[in-house]
Amino acid sequence: MTAVFTYKAPQYKIYNVPIDQRYWIEKAIEAAKNVGYKTALYTDDKNFAQDLNLDELHFISDNYFLWDSFKIYVLENRKNLDYFLCDNDCIFKNRIDFDTNIDIYFDGIETTTFTDIYLPTISQFNKQKLFPEFNFMSLKELGIMNVGLLKINNEVFRNRYVSQWKYFCEALTGVQDLFHKPYLTATITQGLLTLLSGKYKLSQKYFTVNRTIRSWPEGNYFYTHFIGHAKIKPATQLI
Repeated sequence: MTAVFTYKAPQYKIYNVPIDQRYWIEKAIEAAKNVGYKTALYTDDKNFAQDLNLDELHFISDNYFLWDSFKIYVLENRKNLDYFLCDNDCIFKNRIDFDTNIDIYFDGIETTTFTDIYLPTISQFNKQKLFPEFNFMSLKELGIMNVGLLKINNEVFRNRYVSQWKYFCEALTGVQDLFHKPYLTATITQGLLTLLSGKYKLSQKYFTVNRTIRSWPEGNYFYTHFIGHAKIKPATQLI
């Protein structure tokens, strides 16, 4: 089983303070290897990738304006099921034995982020009369699937999700600057996945439970996901 990381050189500011992404991925790779996973990275940044302790390294590029688009590349192009996507700030403690009969695995369900992160994007969708066929407001009650870890075993669904993700990006071309890019990324990548998973009634399993976004870094038995704000403290104080 391979833990697949992605890193796209930022095209705009993602964090409000400098974050040493290189330090985090080094720790994530080390932790993944310590529990028995192989590791792979898909990136467009040769300097970032230099000398990382990886089993696989893939240099790719695309023209998408969303910063996590390389995850979609992996879902579309990596055909075997012997991998999962993992954020560069997920630090493993114990190995997950994935069951291929489960349609989708993901990190956890966000229950406290709708108003701050998703609603501004959804409001702009409505203002621009975009995607009326999707009830994004229902995410307030559903919660949102966090994809700090993501494994989609259901091939038919995986292809549908990739296709819809691309449709959204194409539809937004020319108006993307009206949106806060990190929030737009979260809404398309995570919000859309949540709606489609419910629509197609996928069997699912997740790991980070009973956490607000502030307590997310308390982690779970298998790993700790130092989500967003958690990386603001000096990393040596965290791991």
